[in-house]
Formats: sequence, structure tokens, C-alpha cells
Amino acid sequence: MRTLRCAIGLPALLVMMIVEPACAQLFGSSSETVEEEIASWSEQKGVVVAEDVRLAVVRKVKEKREKMKSIRPPAADYSHHYRHRYGYGYGYGWGGGPNAWFLLDKLPILHFVVQPVPPRDYSVKIKDHNYGAIEKICVNTGSISVRIERAGKPTCDWVGTLSEGDEQTVTCNF
Repeated sequence: MRTLRCAIGLPALLVMMIVEPACAQLFGSSSETVEEEIASWSEQKGVVVAEDVRLAVVRKVKEKREKMKSIRPPAADYSHHYRHRYGYGYGYGWGGGPNAWFLLDKLPILHFVVQPVPPRDYSVKIKDHNYGAIEKICVNTGSISVRIERAGKPTCDWVGTLSEGDEQTVTCNF
């Protein structure tokens, strides 16, 4: 691998100068706060992030970034060897440590289909938190209960267990 890297030299450096910023924009970068990464993911995916998920992701990413700081080599020694050996850079936010995108992409998503629409006058309630009239939400794995309410109509309840990467549709006909 080292021979190949030396053989391609300058072209590889130019490619990395072009590719890394583009990937940082796509996957988040260390200059973004974790909250900004979550907001960016939510906007691009069109999915609301549940409050307990947001708090857990912020905590986990900050913990991993602190851990990465403790093993990061001095700037003069920052090279492919160190990135490969210590496992940061690629796959962890392109040079900035772990980011929220990788964690959020693994979590289950609930998709709500409420009929009739319009009007969008219903509200989705999960764990005593009211999210309003949403269509998709990213939630934690495990057991979950959802209540969808519309004024003057009986409530629509859903209870289930979700695993990593699950997408569950909850349909309510009012």
C-alpha cells in the first residue's frame, strides 16, 4: 500500500484535496456541531429526530470525539499511517471524528399515514413528547408506543418493537 501511495504521489494528493471537502459536506465535518449535523441529516432526509434520540446522539458523538482527540497524533505526524492505525478520518466524518449521520442512519424510522389529509390537524405523541403533524420520525430501537390524536376523533395507538434500520408505517384512518 505504501508503495502504491508513493507511486501515485501528487495525483493522489490532488484527488484527496477535491474529494475530502465534498465528503465533509455530504457526511458532516468536524467544524459542524453535533446539533448542526443532526439538523442537516433531518432536513436532507425529511425526518424529524425524536428528542431522546437527539440527546443520545449528541452524547455519543461528543464522547467518541473526545476519545479520538486523546489518540490524535501531533499535526506534524498526521499522515495516512496514523489515520489507518488509529481508525479515524475516513469513515468517521472525513477527518473530524465520528459524526451524527452514521448513528442516525442506523436507527429505525416511523412513517405516519393519516387519513384524511387535509387537514393536517393531528398530533403525534411519543413518550410524552408532542411532535405535531409530522410524517416521519427517527426513534430509538426497542419497544415504542405512539399515540396519534385528532380533535373530536378517537385516538389512534400503535405499539411495537423496532430494530436497527427498521422502517415502520403507522396508518390511522380518522
